[in-house]
Amino acid sequence: MLKKIATLAARFESPVVFITLHNPMCMSQLLHNCGVLLFPCLFATLFAMQLQAQVNIYIDEVPGTVDTPISVDVKVSNFSGVAGAQFSVNWDSTELSYQGVSNLALDADETSNFNRSATSSGKIGYFLADMTLAGFSLPDDAVLFSIDFNITAPDNTVANLVFSNDPISQVIADSTSAAIEAEYSPGAVLIGNVTSAEEFTQDDPRFVAYPNPFRGQTQLTYTAVGSGTATLIVSDVSGKEILSRQLSLIAGDNRINLEAAELPAAGVYFLRIKTDDGSFGRKIVLQGNP
Repeated sequence: MLKKIATLAARFESPVVFITLHNPMCMSQLLHNCGVLLFPCLFATLFAMQLQAQVNIYIDEVPGTVDTPISVDVKVSNFSGVAGAQFSVNWDSTELSYQGVSNLALDADETSNFNRSATSSGKIGYFLADMTLAGFSLPDDAVLFSIDFNITAPDNTVANLVFSNDPISQVIADSTSAAIEAEYSPGAVLIGNVTSAEEFTQDDPRFVAYPNPFRGQTQLTYTAVGSGTATLIVSDVSGKEILSRQLSLIAGDNRINLEAAELPAAGVYFLRIKTDDGSFGRKIVLQGNP
């Protein structure tokens, strides 16, 4: 039966298929095997015709300490009349080690409502469906669920958590099969002496970009205390990783060229160099090609 459903799902262009399942355990099994969302019978198709108030799903910035456990809350506001929801949260698995989920609202459970097949790679999917089609509601700033981690990153690191479509794509819908507009706001664990992600990307004499703002190319200079390796990560304002580059460092100044062609469009980007001594951030602005 599951194989037939998965085959049917593969015929649709949309990554989301709404079909009938009367056994919640079958739903959970298919979700883990295929990453496919199953909604109740009235969700035969998804219409985006009449939208209700925008649902907000967000993660706060929370402080943390190396080698200690932490729970990161996924919260909601304007969460009213939601009959179905699915989305994914991603993080860097070298910085945060997944331990489980907790504080589950709306009678959810870890087995039936989560795709945990890629947690070792820093990815988890969440799935919620109201079989009565009455619609779920939660007060503003309510915790939908928490993700439990052990912090493995060094001090002075910002460990970002972002929403994505992997392993489960983002969909929010009401009981009439209408799509509900949603805004997803990423968050972070601030490790050590970092007090905010914004502060983390401000001026640091050890990590400089010039020119900034720039067109065509900017040169990054990182001053290392010794030789070793590092990773350069470039993310957009939503927290989505744009590129990652492995670096070999020498003691003293290290210069790295970043081309405008490596970035998708003009705008604001956040750079991070991860070294054995911690992570160092920088905000850059691409104005376009010359």
